[in-house]
Amino acid sequence: MFTAGKPPDFSIAAEDSRPPLRSPPAKEPSNQLDITHTASSVHLLGLFYSYFFPAHPFVLPRGHLSDKFNKNECPQLQAVVEYLGACHDPMARKTDYLEMVNRRLFVTPPPQNPYTVQALLLFAIDAHANHEKDRALDMVRRGIRLALDLGMHSSVFATTHGFGDVVIEECWRRTFWELYIIERVLAADSRASESILITRTPIAVPLPCEESEYLTGNIYKHQTFEDFENRAFLGDDITFSSYAYRIDAARILASTLRLAANPPPDETTIEKIDHELGQWCLYLPDTKRTLVSKDGIYDEVLFHAHALTF
Repeated sequence: MFTAGKPPDFSIAAEDSRPPLRSPPAKEPSNQLDITHTASSVHLLGLFYSYFFPAHPFVLPRGHLSDKFNKNECPQLQAVVEYLGACHDPMARKTDYLEMVNRRLFVTPPPQNPYTVQALLLFAIDAHANHEKDRALDMVRRGIRLALDLGMHSSVFATTHGFGDVVIEECWRRTFWELYIIERVLAADSRASESILITRTPIAVPLPCEESEYLTGNIYKHQTFEDFENRAFLGDDITFSSYAYRIDAARILASTLRLAANPPPDETTIEKIDHELGQWCLYLPDTKRTLVSKDGIYDEVLFHAHALTF
């Protein structure tokens, strides 16, 4: 777990039961399965970035990801992204897109790379939104296992596999931290505190930057969680991203969940969690106390961070 001055621990537990994958309703065979549906790929990508990405901005920004799709570098991720876009288009045949997801992500073994981690994570978030809690938790844990196998929890993974592109490097950092957040949220919702995947694998991944920096590629600072824990002793000019506050909120949620799962509650632990919640609010800068920026942009990442603390 997180301790002051040390990176958090995060690793996988033993294999758990895996519920069957959701299958689309039976329908007539179609020779149009390979993404030649009623809605275009560009249209669905736009819907994904309009309705899904702002709350979970861990895949590449639109221009970068569109380029990857055009080069067919990550078809498994493209299938999930287009399915999520189709969920926001009443004219799209969602079952076709869901069938493509099952085909590219589960029927045919996908490449063991970070894009598959992202695809599993996106699909887990969708499953949770559809009240399929057990399957969502299973999907995110599959993503965690693969991420750890790839070494995404290390401090050098992003730079080693970023091809010199700071946006891709940031994308890999965000992907691992999103796994961290979503696994805790899903475990809390399913009351699966005993199976939270925290043991002895330390996370050395720097914290994500602000969304505006990610989207523009102006990424210069790489703060650590230790920096965040010591924010009370840093100058007022040292700021942290909305993503960082969301990560800490998820950490506190996990601590609270473990406490609730092991009654009677320990008074010292209760006081510690209460102190952490107080610190989270006390050292929240003015810019993070409102969910709408001066430019009128709604910060969905910050909204989720606030929601997790209440």
